[in-house]
Amino acid sequence: MYAQVHLQKALGPDRLLIPSEAIIATGQRSVVIVAEEGGHFRPAEVTVGHEDGDRTEIFAGLQPGEQIVVSGQFLIDSEASLKGVLARMEKSGKPE
Repeated sequence: MYAQVHLQKALGPDRLLIPSEAIIATGQRSVVIVAEEGGHFRPAEVTVGHEDGDRTEIFAGLQPGEQIVVSGQFLIDSEASLKGVLARMEKSGKPE
């Protein structure tokens, strides 16, 4: 007789959980895009903990109540990267 058992670690009551798809994992760090007033966005590096289904525990980098981008954040990240490259090109006067 065999049984398949799944154990789930109990998360603390004060843990911050966000949708896992909101996390951009670069291989060196984990980032989420925080929505600010006036339609502005900023990247925030986060320290991730355990994954609980489709949610991930956040140890540091976000505060409760902050609004984050859950889907499409790669578009914001791509546009920000492009703007950075264009700004550097304008300063140097030549493409990189």
